[in-house]
Amino acid sequence: MKIIFRVDGYQEIGLGHIVRCKSIAENILKKDKNNEIVFISKLDSYSNSILKNKDVQVINLLGNESEEHNLIKYVDQTKADVLFIDNIYNYEPEFLTELRKKIQVILFHFYRPACFYADKYILPSAHTSDAILSNKLWYKSEVKFFSGPNYVIINQEIKEIKRKRIENKKNNNILKLVVTTGGSDPKGVLLKVTEWLSNSNLKNVDICILKGQVFMHDKALTNLMKKAPSFIKIKVYDQNELIDADIAICTFGVSTYELMYLGIPVLSIGHATANAQGSSLLQKRYHALIDLGLFDELTENKFITNLELVLNSSKIRSNLSTKASVIIDGKGLDRVTDLILN
Repeated sequence: MKIIFRVDGYQEIGLGHIVRCKSIAENILKKDKNNEIVFISKLDSYSNSILKNKDVQVINLLGNESEEHNLIKYVDQTKADVLFIDNIYNYEPEFLTELRKKIQVILFHFYRPACFYADKYILPSAHTSDAILSNKLWYKSEVKFFSGPNYVIINQEIKEIKRKRIENKKNNNILKLVVTTGGSDPKGVLLKVTEWLSNSNLKNVDICILKGQVFMHDKALTNLMKKAPSFIKIKVYDQNELIDADIAICTFGVSTYELMYLGIPVLSIGHATANAQGSSLLQKRYHALIDLGLFDELTENKFITNLELVLNSSKIRSNLSTKASVIIDGKGLDRVTDLILN
């Protein structure tokens, strides 16, 4: 079987979609090496290196052709069996209807009106609104709809981190706080969080700032760190720092679900309106994280007050960890792979 992945990843939009599609592609090849994988993507040099694999064909979209033109062109050219779309683009229903005559179309994650015109739509989310879930079109249209936390992709590296966390036993009373705001962080959330942490009077805590691989504000962060207290360290994102983490601050997205899977209490910041809404809904539905709201409206006082609340209460941390770790079972990768192959 030949599968096309239509997904983008570069500094301005981040790398989360590319990384999870890579995990799905690798799982497909693990199940059967005879499967063929083609990525049709807009990439920069770093994201291109992520996809580097002798068993994967990568077509980097460099021209100015329309999205629709590119899909038709490469669907015809590759003669693939399945088109898996994990990008933010509002396809017209009529276009998907025509595209389905050539190939099976699976839409992943991003909700749009055209979802009802795909063959399958997978919504890997525990924070989907009731309005979307109860839409009667799911039952009246031809699309097969799969939704919920059971379809959240947890890659093998994160599963290995969970195993190591279970084995790891901490003997000191110093808590470890990790901060992660995605691969590129175009809004500079990490800068403001680092500033607030530097101004705080937090005690008995070590802070590890994990900047993304394509972080967009290196110079400003370097200047901030010159004045930061000694208990704040910075390094390029390294998943191994999660092995002994007690608390995490992150922008809402793929990393939020990974941290919840690991059982790490999360303080979640919405870097955009849609993310803030998702974070809020997830908190109300499961009480498994601390939602700090939209970044543009977040104040230093609210940030530090909530952080101190979690730092100072082992009961709150334990409750958050217990509730979060049971939401995602880590089998979403296999479930999504099976939906593609079957």
